[in-house]
Amino acid sequence: MTISTPTPIPASKIDEISALFRFLGDPTRLKIITRMAQSEVCVCDLTDQLGLSQPLISYHLGKLRNAGMVCTRRDRNWVYYSLDSERWSTTLAPVLAMLGRDELPPEAAQGGRENCEPIC
Repeated sequence: MTISTPTPIPASKIDEISALFRFLGDPTRLKIITRMAQSEVCVCDLTDQLGLSQPLISYHLGKLRNAGMVCTRRDRNWVYYSLDSERWSTTLAPVLAMLGRDELPPEAAQGGRENCEPIC
């Protein structure tokens, strides 16, 4: 039996990875990301499901969007948020695995709720 030694993280990436985990370590962001790993959402979905205020959720969604971790899709008066599947599948795959997912389900992709009636 051969035990493989993990490849060390390059020193140049340590600060970047550490900052990413601090950013994702915010409990509200983790709740939002966990929900978005299941399906595309609008702010009102998150307020109902997480029991948090609309301004707080919008603040964190803005942070996630500015970090390039979520995509938005406008459908008339509604803005739907989804995880950026390319970013998650390459850069953040270990985080996705911690959420109990190997990959994002189709429902979590941008446009996954095209046929849904707005509930907001």
